[in-house]
Amino acid sequence: MISPDRLSHLIGLIYQCVLEPPRWPEVMQCICDELNFRTGVISILALPSGEPLLAATTGFEEPWLDRVFFYANELVDLWGGDEVIRQLPLDEPAVLSVINPAALAEDTAHPFHEAFNKPQGFVDALAIGLTRDNQSIGTIGFNRHADAGLIGAREIEIMRLLMPHLQRAATISRVLEARSIAARQIEAALASLAIPVALVASDLSVRFANPALTDLLAAAERNLDLVNNRLRLRFGPAQTLLAATLNRCASEGRIDGEAAFGMPIGTPQEQMQSLHVLPLPREGQGEPIFAIILSPASAALDNAGEMVASLFGLTEAERRVFGLIASGQAVEETARRLGVAESTIRTHLLRIFAKTNCGRQAELVALAAAFRPMVRH
Repeated sequence: MISPDRLSHLIGLIYQCVLEPPRWPEVMQCICDELNFRTGVISILALPSGEPLLAATTGFEEPWLDRVFFYANELVDLWGGDEVIRQLPLDEPAVLSVINPAALAEDTAHPFHEAFNKPQGFVDALAIGLTRDNQSIGTIGFNRHADAGLIGAREIEIMRLLMPHLQRAATISRVLEARSIAARQIEAALASLAIPVALVASDLSVRFANPALTDLLAAAERNLDLVNNRLRLRFGPAQTLLAATLNRCASEGRIDGEAAFGMPIGTPQEQMQSLHVLPLPREGQGEPIFAIILSPASAALDNAGEMVASLFGLTEAERRVFGLIASGQAVEETARRLGVAESTIRTHLLRIFAKTNCGRQAELVALAAAFRPMVRH
């Protein structure tokens, strides 16, 4: 079966991931080595937003690694559909060759198996439900290569032993990550930028200011001030427009793209010439928070995808689609570059539109052009 020492070692690694999430690929690789799996994937999504609280993989080779995040819907269908998955017990490993053997048959026409499993030689899969409630849904899964045959009794029994520890670790991680991931990711991204950025409430009271903004506020020549911990633009019309934009967004739950992007804040001779407003995802019933970004007219675009993904809560798949679409690629070319169907790209585009409050691809191109960050060195 498995030695007590080896089992204890794996359990210890699982709990180390609670405090060190980057170690999940290492843990999944150890499980793969022990049970002769080829790849592993773990994912925990916050509900109802779908924002990833945890996502990691091991064992995938390029270009398949880039495609892992695009097949969520197809993968659900492979297992028999959403209803089948929801009825699977959380206290038992699920094996694909048992749950839906027809999807793995030689004559199957299932698109996921044909496009993803067969080219990589996968013949079976095992999955464990980590969380399934109104706050999050999470799974960890492993693929079996044809060289090792179908998943058998040994693999199932060992995964039964690991399952409660994986679920406990995921539950603890979910609580920790749900409270801190947004602030950590966003503030870390903003702190590295040479462009001044502040996180503010709808009354312009400052919740966070990156070093570049702090430097600007201390400069002799500037076009904004901090008064009673509230940002105030010296250009009167811009101050009026900014205040109205935030108030409207706080009450209506949406933001006017024309007012939010590229708002003029001074004369062309001044150092900072435009202001951008990005509404950040709200945490439960918490107050609305906005990112206020100041940029020169000639801001060079370096990695808009990372910036936009952090600020708008894009998933990894959405970030990849945004990067290509924002660079001017058509849907067809984006699908070809990423190795997925055009319908998959369009599905991700709809989600990107909803998260960024854009309605057309041209607006995504404009969004990227406006928010290309200059990184501090």
